[in-house]
Amino acid sequence: MSRSHNSFFIQYILSSESIAHYRTEHFFVTRAVEPVSIRLFHMLNLLAENIKKCLYHQGEAELSSCTFRFHFSNEAFSNVYHKLSAVNVALSKDRQQVFVMYYDSLTMEARIKHIMKTYLRIVTKTGLRSLQRMLGVGIGLGITKKKTSKKSPLVYCTENGFLTSIELGDNTPVELLAKPLRKWHSVLVDFIYMEESRQLSCTI
Repeated sequence: MSRSHNSFFIQYILSSESIAHYRTEHFFVTRAVEPVSIRLFHMLNLLAENIKKCLYHQGEAELSSCTFRFHFSNEAFSNVYHKLSAVNVALSKDRQQVFVMYYDSLTMEARIKHIMKTYLRIVTKTGLRSLQRMLGVGIGLGITKKKTSKKSPLVYCTENGFLTSIELGDNTPVELLAKPLRKWHSVLVDFIYMEESRQLSCTI
């Protein structure tokens, strides 16, 4: 997360019926409840690392589009949405999802539940700069051939190797303004968050 614009939080703790400052030595200690700032940092740092892997660890013969998903806390996504929704295509939609219930009687039943999906689509240079201000600017390395392992823990990066880049326009396309959720085959960074399962999906 180098060159990211940091967010600062003031932590307090209730001790002997009085409010005191939360000492910094408690921040990285394994506890039942971590401070909000530490949870946000871990989630944002994990998102930044996954985006760098998509951009810098692909071979030249592979497809440039990549999708990954992982558990992302609700408070971290609320922070991301708050900072990026004003300059990007943002929309929340109630969806129906089919799932299967398994019973002890060896029977199955298909059910439908309602889930909330939040879409955040970055399609402009301004939106990409806002994302970089949050996650930082990573160092691109052309790691397109060999990768590190236990047998070879040190591998030289490829000189003049292939790097996937994100080239966006100045304005949001008219097609996305008319239909924000339409399939977009051009370059973009697409976030989809499901609140019920706390799953964040990212397509680059």
